[in-house]
Amino acid sequence: MYSSKLVTTLKALRDHEMERLDQFLRSPYFNPEYATPELQGLWHYLRQGLHGPEEAYFGRDRVYGAVFGSDTMYKSKLEKLMSQLYGLVRRFLVFEQIQAGMTESRELLHLLDALAERRMGPQFNLVHKKLKTLSREQPADSSQYFYEYFSLEKKVIDFQMIDNNRRTDLQLPELHFHLDAYYLLQKLEMACQLLTRHVFIVPTDYGNRLHYLDLLIAELDDAHRQMPIIALYLGAYRLLKSLVEQDTEEYFEQFNELLDRHRSAISRQQESILQTLNRNYILHKYQKVSHDYLPQVFHTYRKHLEAGLLYRDGLILPSLFSNIVSLGLRQGEIKWVFRFIQEHRDRLLGLGDSDILVQYNLVLYYFYTLDYD
Repeated sequence: MYSSKLVTTLKALRDHEMERLDQFLRSPYFNPEYATPELQGLWHYLRQGLHGPEEAYFGRDRVYGAVFGSDTMYKSKLEKLMSQLYGLVRRFLVFEQIQAGMTESRELLHLLDALAERRMGPQFNLVHKKLKTLSREQPADSSQYFYEYFSLEKKVIDFQMIDNNRRTDLQLPELHFHLDAYYLLQKLEMACQLLTRHVFIVPTDYGNRLHYLDLLIAELDDAHRQMPIIALYLGAYRLLKSLVEQDTEEYFEQFNELLDRHRSAISRQQESILQTLNRNYILHKYQKVSHDYLPQVFHTYRKHLEAGLLYRDGLILPSLFSNIVSLGLRQGEIKWVFRFIQEHRDRLLGLGDSDILVQYNLVLYYFYTLDYD
């Protein structure tokens, strides 16, 4: 039972998630069946022993006795109860995932469906107006933005058809425009991911998978080309393809000009994603072409660090931490590197025990300073 799906799933939850799961399980709205004393008993028993080292705590006989108060174990009875609790835990995880991505816009889109189903025209129009306002306040810098805009207007059209309303002001051309933008940006993002892996991580045989995207780009209308986020990903795509076909710095310069021009039109998160390509490109040139690129590589990393583009919730990836230390030492920025290590030693993302990595980088620092004591 220690290695069962139920126990391994519970052990993977963080403390605050365990608290929320407890609230979820006790809610009669979500789980009316939780009223059974056996299910409550199983949950409380398992929760108490999750962080203990004693595997025997989860022995089936011991669990059965604690839950059912009997020494005679009926295996099927316990397994049925475990399956029931596991189903509730899975439902909780789905609920949490939906809640985590539930922005105000997405919530209102669901509300539109509910209002349309009940043919509540005036309320539907008010929510639609609110969503249009929210849309204008958001940067048009992701495929999700275009899809939500398309979904909104599509719901309006569907509602008018249900209501048998012959309105003539439906935004059908705009609807198609945003749907095209959604699919185009999705294709560009995925193509950039594929080429990034091929160029910077491991060569990948992608065959002619980009052929149709190239044909689409060749026929792309000016209205789509001039949209900031699409222009940026077109620039990123051309830069990555140049590294595969014919490496010239022309596309790198064009990409940086696009970033400078459209920075105000995209979110911080999107800028961080696109600037990763900048760092990868310069690092690639340094590693594969010439060490003369070292000053430019270090300057790029330092600039992005000071701009806050390397952090996730205030933390930094261990790989970035080590790269910055190594590049800074090679560039001769000894004092700056020492300050960087001290300021970030407790800010490493996803690393439970960061002391080993910090000590290793401190060893590098002392090696460069010739301080062996």
